[in-house]
Amino acid sequence: MRTNFDDNKELVELSDKIAEYSLKLKANERCLIWTGVEALPLARLLSGECLLRGAIPYTYVTDEALARDSLAACAPDSGEEPHQSASALMGGLDYWLGQADAVAVLRCKNLANAFEGVPAPAMDEYLNRYGMQFRSIIKKKWVLMDYPTPLQAKKANMSFDSFYEYCLKASLLDYALMRRRALPLKTLMDVTDRIRVIGDGTDFSFSKRGIDSVLCTGEHSYVDGEIYTAPLRHSLEGAVTYNIPTSYMGYDFEGIRLVFREGEIIEAGCRAGSAADLQRILHADDGASFIGEFALGLNPLIAIPMNDLHYDEKILGSFHLTPGQCYPEASNGNRSAIHWDMVSMLTPKYGGGEIWFDGTLVQRDGRFVPPELLALNGK
Repeated sequence: MRTNFDDNKELVELSDKIAEYSLKLKANERCLIWTGVEALPLARLLSGECLLRGAIPYTYVTDEALARDSLAACAPDSGEEPHQSASALMGGLDYWLGQADAVAVLRCKNLANAFEGVPAPAMDEYLNRYGMQFRSIIKKKWVLMDYPTPLQAKKANMSFDSFYEYCLKASLLDYALMRRRALPLKTLMDVTDRIRVIGDGTDFSFSKRGIDSVLCTGEHSYVDGEIYTAPLRHSLEGAVTYNIPTSYMGYDFEGIRLVFREGEIIEAGCRAGSAADLQRILHADDGASFIGEFALGLNPLIAIPMNDLHYDEKILGSFHLTPGQCYPEASNGNRSAIHWDMVSMLTPKYGGGEIWFDGTLVQRDGRFVPPELLALNGK
């Protein structure tokens, strides 16, 4: 397995792209680099890019296993209160987030069940604190990258070396070109009132009147490639069946089905996974049972669902309908500590489907239909 990427030209190019294209770092700006251990080679390069631009880098290093141990120690008979464990784990990060003008999150996923053994009260407190941090980050200049790890390679059914190259190739895509090709889609979505999605076990519609659509082409994420908006909070009606596996905070699910009435999730079930855990997440707070985001995947290089939201939500031919917190750029007013990008495919392999904008067929079986959008289908 490759272990030293300090001299990797693609990694050098990526660090420059994050600093220049995504964060647009300027002199005297404070940039927090929140990194996992495996991503330290990229963190070092990004720190150097900060210095080249006169920005001030701060680095905060975390590890999934150590974080899990801290939370798991909060057993019912330990005498440790859940909020104490969460505060000890995240208090230092809260401080640096408060100081930062820009944030680069270099996330490293190493554990198949990152929170195994954590008592429910400690997990609930952690979810709340994590959601607060998420809301703080998206008010700043920010970017998130899932750095390649052996766990992700296994999920993608690839060797680590192959997955590393796959990740870097998708991250170094010409996102400026993708943006130009997607601008007609944004124009169409901006003037659309009602969106309807039809698929196997799925038929829902909503109004987005007055809510912007936002293109994501490398500004905030690596990998990237999506366009998102949000439904008016009480307008969503119908049902969705998510046809690829999904995980949230270490809990695994398959075949989640949600039913909506006046925007609220009134029924929720799953084919595999804990129904109790699903209900607990979707009732974490008042906003968790409403939708904060609807999006279409646009990345032609991401093709294989791997139960990793950061990749799966970018797949061309996918959509995601997200319970919880909305983004400020496409706000429907929904507030929550939860933001769960559940993804579903509309390609023929998954039963096909259609997406309609105000009576116009925009996508069929995962391929864009209008002539001005054909370039988004790739080769």
